[in-house]
Amino acid sequence: MGTTLEPYGLIYQPTLLKRLGVEIKDWDDLLNPKLKGHIAQCTPDRSSSSHASYEVILAMHGWRRGGVADQAGGQHGDLHGPLT
Repeated sequence: MGTTLEPYGLIYQPTLLKRLGVEIKDWDDLLNPKLKGHIAQCTPDRSSSSHASYEVILAMHGWRRGGVADQAGGQHGDLHGPLT
């Protein structure tokens, strides 16, 4: 079994989170509907780390729960089929 360790960070605006009444403690917190329209990420076909993060989201939650089919796939339009 292969493994990879890739550091990944988030940049956020504390004043915006406070105004929205949102706390970010883990990845699932990013699915908060109050954050819709406030999250951005490089398109996965331009960044290997972005592509890897989508793979992790899909592996953990699938296409529906991961929001990729409805949200990111519609925004990026560059996701092709299931990622392995």
